Amino acid sequence: MRLPSRRILILAAGASVLALFAAACGSASGTPPPLTLGGGSQIVGFTATATPHLPKSEATTPPATGGATQPASDPGAKLFLSLPCKACHTIDSLKSQGATGAVGPNLTHLATAAETRKAGMNAEAYIRESIDKPGAFIVPSFFDAMPAGLVPAGDMDKLVAYLLTLK
Repeated sequence: MRLPSRRILILAAGASVLALFAAACGSASGTPPPLTLGGGSQIVGFTATATPHLPKSEATTPPATGGATQPASDPGAKLFLSLPCKACHTIDSLKSQGATGAVGPNLTHLATAAETRKAGMNAEAYIRESIDKPGAFIVPSFFDAMPAGLVPAGDMDKLVAYLLTLK
């Protein structure tokens, strides 16, 4: 029986998400393996890249302070590194500790970008929504692949506070 294309894409996306979590939990190097489907076939149209995917209006020279100089000793940074976040997202100041994912948006300047993502929503509200309901807004050129519920409720404030420092 032949499945419609949409179902195949949904199944492929689900398999990809499972592969990412398996890689995040079991990879010694912290770098996830390339996304593949059974039999070694790669996901059509997926190209891993470590560059930020910001619209040209938001692609600016990084400031001298903020995300690029954030110490990894911050409790929120430690939390980010302990969760599967680093398997999909990059933060320049945490690259040496494995935050080099290229599947999701680069978060190095998240607080700056978050201020303009959704009309009527400030950076904090946008970041919280992005973690709680990741499909509510998908950054252009990315897929809706992040599952909800990755951050324990008791840790949300700490993680959001850290992400708000990434300017």
